[in-house]
Amino acid sequence: MLNIISKDKVTELPSVASFLARFKWNLLQLNGKDVTSNSANIGFDAKNGTIAGSTGCNKFWGNFSIKGNMISFPNLASTMKSCNGPNIENDFFAVVEQKQIQFDIAEQTLNLYIDGRLVMIFGLERE
Repeated sequence: MLNIISKDKVTELPSVASFLARFKWNLLQLNGKDVTSNSANIGFDAKNGTIAGSTGCNKFWGNFSIKGNMISFPNLASTMKSCNGPNIENDFFAVVEQKQIQFDIAEQTLNLYIDGRLVMIFGLERE
């Protein structure tokens, strides 16, 4: 006898999440500004559905979920050390804490959109 637990259709999630997990993603652009000198990054663990990274000052971690072309990062946590000098942390978290983030992967970039506006561009780092 077979019990049906869920009838959700699974299409690309495993391949998209697996692709994301193959690389470390360095933040290149935030709200239209070049932030490559900041060293912010994100890494994905497809097996566990988790992320970990850095804002260039504090480290963060949590879960991620992909449904179609939408990605979300519920329940993020971070270290809370004081950041000297200019940093992008507030703007970084303002984006990733949004409920509706559209994404696409183009060539070697992971692009995040809010309300159709490109807000973050990550470039993959090959090991």
